[in-house]
Amino acid sequence: MAPPTVVSRSKDSIELTWEAPWPPGGIITEYDIGYTMEVTNWKVLIVSSDTRGKSIGDLQYNTTHWFRIRAKTNLGYGEYSETIETITVEGKPGPPSNFTATSRSQTSLEFSWKAPRVRNGIITGYKIECYTDGKGVSAELSMHARSYMFKQLVSGTRYTCSLKAKTSAGYGNSSQLVTWTEPKDSEIGGIVGGVVGATFVAAVVVMAIVITLLRRRRREREANSSRSVPEREVSNLGLEHCSEDTDYEHPMRHWQETLYTDLVLRSNDDVEQPVTGGLGEDRSRF
Repeated sequence: MAPPTVVSRSKDSIELTWEAPWPPGGIITEYDIGYTMEVTNWKVLIVSSDTRGKSIGDLQYNTTHWFRIRAKTNLGYGEYSETIETITVEGKPGPPSNFTATSRSQTSLEFSWKAPRVRNGIITGYKIECYTDGKGVSAELSMHARSYMFKQLVSGTRYTCSLKAKTSAGYGNSSQLVTWTEPKDSEIGGIVGGVVGATFVAAVVVMAIVITLLRRRRREREANSSRSVPEREVSNLGLEHCSEDTDYEHPMRHWQETLYTDLVLRSNDDVEQPVTGGLGEDRSRF
């Protein structure tokens, strides 16, 4: 049987056609298509006897494959055809690996990287870009490039940067990172001044809060202390004045009672008369 013919290729499939063997050697019942990437580990695809073409998919990008075919009759399988060799079309590559910002200055950024782990073809170049606020710079590099430096950038600026590789199928997915240029000395002074100013304001606010709390606690203690002290005052004469419900004894009371009793006892009156104290107490002469 004659070998199959390749009629189309894509990144992951090969389409084949073939003709029935002549003479057929019997009634053809099916075809056996063998294919492999390793020559030794063959896979088999069975198709019906009236089929004259088949697309074999799930193949790897930019990879060499081998194909062969044979027919089966009611007497069994015939011999395989000669093997043909073809290659799938390249696909877009994966993102470059180890994309890193290696150095920076006030106006420049330098990057390095390695080739994509998944290439899907031959890498033919790279494209690197850096953007900030909708504005950016870009460069297309050769397949051998492994580093690049952007110059004339804006100082103290945050940049979003990306890198992607390409094959004959086009650019693949990109690797991305965020970095920034160094600020100028004047910008550093402004930043430091802003931080110091903000710190001072915060310290003043904290101190004001602490003082307010201390004053409030002091007023609360004074209020509690005034409620716990007895309602008693001291006059200019050194005498204590108490509220009406306080059991109080005047300091002159005892002296008045003694003097009055002594006068009554010294009287020439022989008749015992009741003696009334200054505060209503009953007294008797002896």
